[in-house]
Amino acid sequence: MNDFIKRAIGVIGKKSSRFKDIRFSIIVVAVLIIGILSGATIKSNIEHKKYTEAYEVSLGEEKIGMVRDKQLVLNTYNHIKDNFKKESGFELLHNEEFTFQQTYAEDEELTSKTNIYNNIKNRVGESVLAYGLKVDGKLVGIVKSDKVAKNIIEDIKKPYIENSNENSKIEEVKILEDIKIEQVKVDVSQIQNSNDLINILKKGTNEEKTHIVKEGESFWEIASNNKITVEDLVKANPSLTPESIREGDEISLIAPKSYITVVTYETKTYTEEIPYEVKYEKSDSLYSNQKKVKQEGTEGKKEVVVKLEKRNGIEIAKEVISQTIKSQPIAQIITKGTKAIPSSRGTGQFSMPVNGRLTSSYGPRGSGFHSGIDLAASTGTTIRAADNGVVTFAGYSGSYGYMIKVDHGNGYATKYAHSSKLYVSKGQKVAKGQSIAAVGNTGRSTGPHLHFEVLVNGRHRNPYNYLR
Repeated sequence: MNDFIKRAIGVIGKKSSRFKDIRFSIIVVAVLIIGILSGATIKSNIEHKKYTEAYEVSLGEEKIGMVRDKQLVLNTYNHIKDNFKKESGFELLHNEEFTFQQTYAEDEELTSKTNIYNNIKNRVGESVLAYGLKVDGKLVGIVKSDKVAKNIIEDIKKPYIENSNENSKIEEVKILEDIKIEQVKVDVSQIQNSNDLINILKKGTNEEKTHIVKEGESFWEIASNNKITVEDLVKANPSLTPESIREGDEISLIAPKSYITVVTYETKTYTEEIPYEVKYEKSDSLYSNQKKVKQEGTEGKKEVVVKLEKRNGIEIAKEVISQTIKSQPIAQIITKGTKAIPSSRGTGQFSMPVNGRLTSSYGPRGSGFHSGIDLAASTGTTIRAADNGVVTFAGYSGSYGYMIKVDHGNGYATKYAHSSKLYVSKGQKVAKGQSIAAVGNTGRSTGPHLHFEVLVNGRHRNPYNYLR
């Protein structure tokens, strides 16, 4: 720079000697110096702009940040999309474009890589294209693909198709409701697991609530204790028979309110019994309130072919297609007594009601108290009235099963429980030794036997103290 000025002054000196004007030389030198200094300043400004050049980045209408390198933004965006697909299996659904507005910024004004990543990720969200399952126009579930949705419908129908066997043939299976599968834009978190959606479609809920059957419990008790109707409890457990539940059985307490109704049409073949006729004969060897089976009746049999319509496994219609007689029924003959009925007042002495083996005595037993005696005998063995009296109860009585209670007068009464058959009815007079029932295994019972009780003025007593 100094050498250049010296040369310039030299040139000017020559010119000044030519023009002999010292002032002109000074002015020219000053102008040259200013020009040189201005050039250096302009060069410095150009270099500053070059190193502070930046881009204000927007995605759609949202500002993402300030960067120097466009590719950093694009690479971050692609990385987010790739990671999303790897983790979820879906293509990220996002159609907004980046805009880069050129500007200038100092380093401290730039947005960090972490913030660029977070800002882009928050903006693009997690929207994907999935498939919605609509039932009668209502969206009830969202799944990954059209194939998954179709498989769910088939899985719901499958159990009803598999019920077909050698005696039952499924002719047609259809869904009653209008089912549509449509592509929908949703957040990836809304996509449901197939099993969860199947439960919702079948039950109306994904909730599970069960009960383990305890000893002696019935469907009616379980329904009452859990504040649901017996009808709903039966619907919740279509594979169980209410009368045959056992201790330890697991019972669902959620009554289904299905979104989908599976309708099946099936042809079923089964054997049906033909009722036998009952004929009566008179006999003066029996009391007029006594009956005796002279000839057992035998049901006939016929093969029946029917067409059934079921909805979710519950029969709603039946059409008989054909009936073929396989065997004719044989009439039952019953002898009715004509002899005068004895007094209803007891003799005061009780006779053994059944010929059986004592298996459980009166008194404390385990954690409870046994209110009578148990006499084991084969099913069907005759049970006889322990004394004269009047039948005050004849029917089913909870844990007693089929039971008869006889009032013998003077505060005495007897009970005969777990019977398989009852031969007398309420209000009927019975004589001591008269056949009133048959040994059975009904109610809370572990085998065929007679549970016999004696009551005096309503209080239980040891039967053996009164048997003669």
